[in-house]
Amino acid sequence: MAEIVLSNPEIAVLGGPASVNVELDFGSSGERGSRIFAGIGKPATAGLSPNLFDMYINYDADDDEFSFMYQYLNQDGGDQWVSVIKLIPEAYSSRPSPTFVSGEVTLNIPVHQIIPATLSGGAATPDNFAVQISFSGTNPVAYSIEYPTDLTYSGSNIFFSPTIHASELSSGTWSPVAGEKEFSVSVTVV
Repeated sequence: MAEIVLSNPEIAVLGGPASVNVELDFGSSGERGSRIFAGIGKPATAGLSPNLFDMYINYDADDDEFSFMYQYLNQDGGDQWVSVIKLIPEAYSSRPSPTFVSGEVTLNIPVHQIIPATLSGGAATPDNFAVQISFSGTNPVAYSIEYPTDLTYSGSNIFFSPTIHASELSSGTWSPVAGEKEFSVSVTVV
């Protein structure tokens, strides 16, 4: 076994200076840091004087880009507001009471209420959406959802139009749903 011999029993503790002085008032003032603005409508109509990297949140519930956050960036050779993210999750919920004919009804769900309008015009397909339905009432309802092969265009509006096929059990007999029938529908992005 090895023997350990300490020849100097003293310990020296080394450390930093007793105090540090930081001077902050040297040099010229720089530009302000980025700010986050919020307003009713899109940032281009808000009358702001933004700096690069400023942020803006649209809280106009009637606007097609409600809850979007934008950033002021240099893009495509100029400074402009760019949509960055939708703060509310990309989902759609509704309680329609459509009229079923022979057990089917087609819904027209505005795509801009689910995903940004900038994405809905080419990047999105019906396969990007998941639909969940829950019928109201006391009778059981069996249903299937038929996804369209493409999105539906009407002028400048884009719609996701799934068809609901439904039958209702009444007095021990299954029959196609007819007339007005309320249900909850939720559409999410997958």
